[in-house]
Amino acid sequence: MIDKPYSEDFHLSPTGFHPLATHLSYTIGLYQELALQLEDAASMLISLAAWAIEPSANLADLLERVFITSSSKASTRTDDRPYHVGIAHDLAHTERRITLNLRQFAPSILEEDAHGILRYLGLPWAKNVSTRVRPTQKTQEWNALPRFANELIDTLFQEKSGLVKEYNNKLKHGPQIVLTNVRTAIERRGFTEVPQGVAADLRVRLLLNGSQTDVASTQHIGGDGQDDQSVESDQPAPFLYHEIDRLKNLIDHMLLPTANEMFAIAKWVYFRRFKDWPPDYDYSIMDKVVRPWLDRRTAEGT
Repeated sequence: MIDKPYSEDFHLSPTGFHPLATHLSYTIGLYQELALQLEDAASMLISLAAWAIEPSANLADLLERVFITSSSKASTRTDDRPYHVGIAHDLAHTERRITLNLRQFAPSILEEDAHGILRYLGLPWAKNVSTRVRPTQKTQEWNALPRFANELIDTLFQEKSGLVKEYNNKLKHGPQIVLTNVRTAIERRGFTEVPQGVAADLRVRLLLNGSQTDVASTQHIGGDGQDDQSVESDQPAPFLYHEIDRLKNLIDHMLLPTANEMFAIAKWVYFRRFKDWPPDYDYSIMDKVVRPWLDRRTAEGT
């Protein structure tokens, strides 16, 4: 735990911000990006599956109707189809918004093998196909599709190592930065006497690994004019901003691979749908980001 007076005049970095604040902001931004990527990827996967079921639908409309949740309360279904299949049919055959529960979607789609995942997305795969399905110059990319599909689903949804674990364990808990009164924190730990000299002003408390919040959540329990009651909250602190290797691992083994695999699959969905290869993309922009990642992965032998 790091405690600093809220009003302390920190020495600023050349950027005008305290280095700790800058570092913490970067870390929070990374976790937010991971959350957005998981939600975008899950929404795209189910929308592509619905698009394969109902080709006359508009993909943008399908995406707009997907609502993501990770509630531990499972939604009930009346059919016997696997969750990921049934929810795709719901999206394809109704005009209403559908709720995609990641806690149900993840174990369901993990039951599929690589070929099943590609069929689900509207890409029935076989190694030996005609050039109408697989242009000769794209043979290497076509042959890599099953591996991409497996790695994508594992990276996103594996219970113990996937992005969904970071999403549920890291982003749904909090707070991680707390404005708290030291005297109040001491009293909540059961001490009846507060030592002399303990500051009564607000402090910024940064919760690192293993820390637990001691800041009570407030619940209103009475009618007008009655006091609120403070109830103890005990939640973990996920943003381990000081673990640089962990943050690099999130980028190298989750964020960038997911983007790469989704891009590879999306190109083939485009080709199958429009019978043409996607327009050329300015890869020099992507290369500035991806090249250092590829170099690191090569050095690691992965």
